[in-house]
Amino acid sequence: MDEPMRNRIRERARILHWVSELLLAMLVVVAALIDGTWRIIDYGKLFLDQQLSHVSGQVSIEFSRFYFGRGEQLIAYPPPEDARAREAWAQKIITDFDQPAAVFIRDRRGLSWITRPPEMAPGIERLERVLAAGAEKPDAIARRLIGRMVTLRINTLTDTTGTSVVMVGPVDDSLRWGVVAHYWDTFRAFLKSLNDPQTVVGPRHPAYTLQKVILLPSDRSEDVPRLRASLNGEVLFESPKLDTTRHRYVFEHKGLREEFYATRDAETQALLIARPFLSWKFFAAVALIMLVIHLYWRWIKKLTAPA
Repeated sequence: MDEPMRNRIRERARILHWVSELLLAMLVVVAALIDGTWRIIDYGKLFLDQQLSHVSGQVSIEFSRFYFGRGEQLIAYPPPEDARAREAWAQKIITDFDQPAAVFIRDRRGLSWITRPPEMAPGIERLERVLAAGAEKPDAIARRLIGRMVTLRINTLTDTTGTSVVMVGPVDDSLRWGVVAHYWDTFRAFLKSLNDPQTVVGPRHPAYTLQKVILLPSDRSEDVPRLRASLNGEVLFESPKLDTTRHRYVFEHKGLREEFYATRDAETQALLIARPFLSWKFFAAVALIMLVIHLYWRWIKKLTAPA
């Protein structure tokens, strides 16, 4: 082999050697950056938080339906014509609603309170003026028609509990009956209702709607997240077999605290997602390839050295 041919082979090998080494070095740097970012972001935790955040949203939606459905419930409680039976009628509403409430009737003769707990006085005083006036079209009043019945809701912020009034009655009549209750008492009733056996609840009951969302006492399946909810430190609902070592997502609002715990299957998926993007074997393999390329270059360099 003549000298010019040796020089051409050596020069081409030198270029290929350094280009290959540079590309492999860049590959190692990029892989290290991706791997480090993957470890810092912790995609496994993000996966679990996103899943439990969705569960929290479903529970909130169901509470909203429960809260705003009080008017529809009241339609089933028309007041008795006999005034002597009205106190028992009011107690029946309070018992079925499972929360303290002031119950009233408004007709042509005016506004009559059947029950009026003293602790609700701050909210009632402001609402009473609207109720007694019979106004049903201000912006503060939400109005909804259900067949020939109308439901109305009035909210007030006169106290920290969020007092509101719900009243119903026939569209073509001045008769109205309703309740004044506190927002957080309604949330308390909602959480307590999740303990009701599913064998006695209807399709619109929270325990029926959420049976595939969170683990309830009467559930047989354990492949759904668990919930522990408390209000001002008092635990109102806790899923059975609660394992607090599982991944937890917490939602807090004022005195309300909801803790959602992931399932075993979800945590297994999170571990697969969160495992290192690359292992030490990858970097060792690249280093070995770079060494082989360098040795191969040295061998060619030696063979093509000037005579």
